[in-house]
Amino acid sequence: MKNKAKFLVFVLMAIAVSLSSCKKDDNTSTEGNGSGSGGGSNGDTEECNTTVFGDGNDPVHTYGSFTDSRDGKVYKTIKINGATWLAENLAFTGDNGFQENITDNEAWANSTEHNGWRYFEDKPENGNIYGVLYQKEAAKRACPDGWHLAIMQEWEDLFKYLGMTNEDASDWGTIGTNEGAKFAGRSDLWVECKLTKNEDFGTSGFNAIPAGEYYEYYKKFYGLGLAAAFWYANNSTNQSLNTISFDYNKTTIHVSNMTKSNNGLSIRCIKD
Repeated sequence: MKNKAKFLVFVLMAIAVSLSSCKKDDNTSTEGNGSGSGGGSNGDTEECNTTVFGDGNDPVHTYGSFTDSRDGKVYKTIKINGATWLAENLAFTGDNGFQENITDNEAWANSTEHNGWRYFEDKPENGNIYGVLYQKEAAKRACPDGWHLAIMQEWEDLFKYLGMTNEDASDWGTIGTNEGAKFAGRSDLWVECKLTKNEDFGTSGFNAIPAGEYYEYYKKFYGLGLAAAFWYANNSTNQSLNTISFDYNKTTIHVSNMTKSNNGLSIRCIKD
């Protein structure tokens, strides 16, 4: 079972450390460490120049492909531990009868259906690389037929397959050792720091990229190049969503149940 008391300790640590950890330039923020989902530092960080990015010299993987019949977009896929995942963030922006493009910050914050989507900084060119940021309810319905929003058990199975202990894989807060580096990919998109410097960076082929998020509390975009944050479902009913995040300045993973429904996060779909 997840240790909620331990999680609260992590949150308090995150608030204290996030104000004093890494230097960021004027286009980044220490507020929420770019994650908006409790992804603060556990103290195992270093100061890094946020204008320097990775070299792109990453492990080579053999990817499959999937074409979304709704819009014709082709995605890379990767099979890990018997499960087939999209190896890119979903970028579906079409009409599925529910989701809508909301670019006005007040309208986004006041959405009661939580069905909005937007590109980072509302720039379509960002969608071509980083995919789309979805509000909570939009995330539940965005995956194409034959695929679904990954549930916690599927993430936990992947955590353990990549070397995480059973205890950490089922816990809240900051978990693991270097599994975050294994999940990440495209070092040329990440600010060069602890994550990209890890020797196991990119080895899983999952290809988590730093798409940032829209942080509703501050009504701002945060974390492009610095953080990746994903919605996940607690179970197959999709009633409750939580978040998993990765940070440029640590190799661990952060799991949170405190993310607001109107935050905009990335999603990954997994094949049924």
